[in-house]
Amino acid sequence: MTYYQFDEPALNTFSPEEASLKNKPPYRLIGTAEVQIKRLSALLDQHLPCDQTIDFMTIDAEGFEWEILLSNNWEKYRPKILLVETLRQNLLSFDQCRTTSYLVSQGYVPFCKVYNSSFLCSIRTWVHPEC
Repeated sequence: MTYYQFDEPALNTFSPEEASLKNKPPYRLIGTAEVQIKRLSALLDQHLPCDQTIDFMTIDAEGFEWEILLSNNWEKYRPKILLVETLRQNLLSFDQCRTTSYLVSQGYVPFCKVYNSSFLCSIRTWVHPEC
C-alpha cells in the first residue's frame, strides 16, 4: 500500500483521504512509499508469545483504524483495554461511529473519549466502577 509521509510524522497515514485533508499549511506531504502490509492477527501470530495476554493496545493510524480492526482475530487476540483513534467524532455522535460500533459488536464497552481517541474495555474484563 501507499504510505503518505508528512513533515510532521504523527500525520503519516495509509489513507489517501486523510493525506489529502492534512496536506495543507502548516503541514506538508513530503513523500510516499510502497509498504508491504500484514493483517493485525498475522503480526500477533508472528510476534506475540503464546502465553502472553494483551493488557493494553493502541491503534492510531490516521484514518486507517477501521481496516486494522477488521484484520484482527478478536477471539484469539483480545486486549483488555483498547485505545483507538476516532477522528472527528464527539460524544454526541459516539454511537454513530463505525469504529466504536464495531468494537461494541466485538464485546467492548466505550468508557472514555479524549479528543481524537476512544478508550474501550473488553466486557470479559470489565469491572463496574461501583464494585
